[in-house]
Amino acid sequence: LNSFHTFDPTTGAFITYGTTFTDDALGGSSDAVLFYSLPETQITLADICTDQSLRVGLTSSQLSYSDLASVIPRGAALLQRSPSRSFLEALQMAFLFDLTDIGDKIVGTLRSESALLLSIPEDELAAGTDPTTVIDKISTVRHNDLEIPKDLSLSYYDFDHDYQQNAQQAKRSSITQYSSGKNTINVPVVFKPGEAADAALRDLHLLWVERSIKTISLPITYLEVTPSDVIEVARGTRNHFIRVTKTKLDPTTL
Repeated sequence: LNSFHTFDPTTGAFITYGTTFTDDALGGSSDAVLFYSLPETQITLADICTDQSLRVGLTSSQLSYSDLASVIPRGAALLQRSPSRSFLEALQMAFLFDLTDIGDKIVGTLRSESALLLSIPEDELAAGTDPTTVIDKISTVRHNDLEIPKDLSLSYYDFDHDYQQNAQQAKRSSITQYSSGKNTINVPVVFKPGEAADAALRDLHLLWVERSIKTISLPITYLEVTPSDVIEVARGTRNHFIRVTKTKLDPTTL
């Protein structure tokens, strides 16, 4: 990620790599074009996240992105001044990874490689509550299915068409849903059309999978559970697989 200039024959313009950046409280921003990962550079997703994190004042010792090194994007472009957080959140929609503050480090993990951390038996649930009170050991809030869009459009830079912007559509089956809404996602990423179509389908499926939010209370012995972990929770004859998105520590419970 050294600073240099190069001519892009596909656009007839000069591209500035890694220059005229400033750091501020909202995150590193650019007044020029920063284009990551041409084929010959083999820049990984870990490299991009590291570069953006260093620009906002973090140090290498505070970062743990090794799990993201297996992803080599075809390209990712930061084309306007914007917070690094917004840029990384857009990348998350393209590659489905999490950045989690754990202890004194920011940890990057791919959801596709998230292994089951542990299984929690039913008698460990509802920790810290009055045992004489009848409660739901897994509290569930489910979003209205009609709020999940019928169609999702993913806008990207097309590798097969000189990096021009293109879009791929994903649709839910009309047999299983009755909504008519449409969502559009803009990702600053270079894809081939088939790759973009797969990403759009994953993002649409994710909206369906994450429509239910579950809350549980665990003993303090489960302090190892952190956001982005995948856990299995038993209740009755069913096992629930949950991806943790938030934890709150009380004096005796998690």
